[in-house]
Amino acid sequence: MNFLESFRTALEALLANRVRSILTMLGVIIGVLSVILLVAVGQGASDFVTGQIQELGSDLIWVIPGQLHGGRATVVKFKLEDAKAIERRAAAVEDVAAIVSGSASARLGAKRFTSSVLGVTPSYKKLRSTRLATGTFISEADMEGERRVAVIGSEVARQLFGSANPLGSRIKIDDAPFQVIGTMAEGGRSLGQNPDERIYVPLPAAQELFQIEGINQIFVTPRAGAPVESTIKQITDVLKTRFGGREDFTIQSQSAILAKLDSITAALTYTLAAIAGISLLVGGIGIMNIMLVSVRERTREIGIRKAVGARKKDVLLQFLIEAVTLSVVGGIVGIVLGMLGAQAAHALYPTLPVRTTAWSVTVAFTFAFAVGIFFGVYPAKKAAELDPIEALRYE
Repeated sequence: MNFLESFRTALEALLANRVRSILTMLGVIIGVLSVILLVAVGQGASDFVTGQIQELGSDLIWVIPGQLHGGRATVVKFKLEDAKAIERRAAAVEDVAAIVSGSASARLGAKRFTSSVLGVTPSYKKLRSTRLATGTFISEADMEGERRVAVIGSEVARQLFGSANPLGSRIKIDDAPFQVIGTMAEGGRSLGQNPDERIYVPLPAAQELFQIEGINQIFVTPRAGAPVESTIKQITDVLKTRFGGREDFTIQSQSAILAKLDSITAALTYTLAAIAGISLLVGGIGIMNIMLVSVRERTREIGIRKAVGARKKDVLLQFLIEAVTLSVVGGIVGIVLGMLGAQAAHALYPTLPVRTTAWSVTVAFTFAFAVGIFFGVYPAKKAAELDPIEALRYE
């Protein structure tokens, strides 16, 4: 008996018990479906967070005051001169932006909106890849003249001005008057923050508004081709010189955060896939159970086949094909349902990040195929080893 004949015989046996075959495949279908869906959600979440971090800017480096020494946190105050020193002395640095942040109430007449206020230097716009909708951004002249001007986010403009043009109008930020010189393009929420609700003012104006002398943090981007590690070393050397050799600051790069994020999300995705894979093993046990029942029910049939010349390998191949067919068909149905389920979930909940990956489909199908072989071998071997005389006597 050749392979095609064995396959035809196995298929006829499965079709003769359609309901039982479908119920047996159900475990594999659910297992593969779970792998596809969980990996799709894991990969989608990873892509979403990675995209959000990348939107912060290209190769962004954060410099934040404060460092741990012997378990004790030491805090220094950055000054604008520290940012200027980095820009002057660190050859690998392209752009530097100093930032002061706080929360304040913006008011226009009777309308009021609580907003996040960022005091920034002009390079902030280029460094963070922000886009203007109308007007201009903070300039060096605004910095030097300590002007009270503001660039407002799209949501701030909507809340205070409605559909009117805000350019040239004066608003009050915590009772201090500011002239609106620009509006930002709508960006949407990112990493739990909404840039559309921000107000950008010149750094000296923010320091006066919040009554502080220092700055909260410094953003840096390296020159094209400059390694991030060497840029960080240059920044560290400049600041240590200014702080008397103390490293009372923390430097974090976008690439380092992305690398950590990739390792975390990869571990999460593989864990989800492994958990879903348990249901595939359960499905495999179901296949073995049904195949053992099938061997018992078809004992006389096996005896007759052996009596008319069927060899052990023919019987073994037939039952093995039945087991593999159950798992493979179940795997294919599970893959189709998993991909459709991922698309349906995204259609119903557009904010839910999902992405079906080729590797998850391949792994799920391969695992389903392997489950069919692994759990089908024992029943097939048991059928092949039946004594034909004893099998013919079986009632």
